[in-house]
Amino acid sequence: GSSNIDACVTTGSIFGVYSPGECRVDDTDTVESAVEKCLVNTRQSGEQLVAAGYCMFSSSCVFMLTTGQGVYQFDFDPDVGEFVMSKERVMVPDGDKMQRIYSGNNGNVNLWAPELKAYVSYLQAGGKDGGKPFS
Repeated sequence: GSSNIDACVTTGSIFGVYSPGECRVDDTDTVESAVEKCLVNTRQSGEQLVAAGYCMFSSSCVFMLTTGQGVYQFDFDPDVGEFVMSKERVMVPDGDKMQRIYSGNNGNVNLWAPELKAYVSYLQAGGKDGGKPFS
């Protein structure tokens, strides 16, 4: 998040795109009714997304995108001033290639559900085999 900017750490933005037209506001709508119509869109299930992704900003800029048919990686090429596709069909590795890494905002651990806290503790203890802890 933006709190990382002062530490020169990678920052980024996530986004989701729903089909156009969900937030139809006309001249007869009050501000309150217009806001309510648009808020309905933010309460949709993620299954209704038509696209989603994130962009990470640092010494390089990486843009990840899915439209539901795979995940694609684009890297910003400053020489041409555009994002260029660098990887197609990006997938999380499984089996022997899977890393023992998890990620979360530990600054909010006190706000996590008890089940999530228990799961992270389970990972930190080495998971089902009790082996090398996830980090």
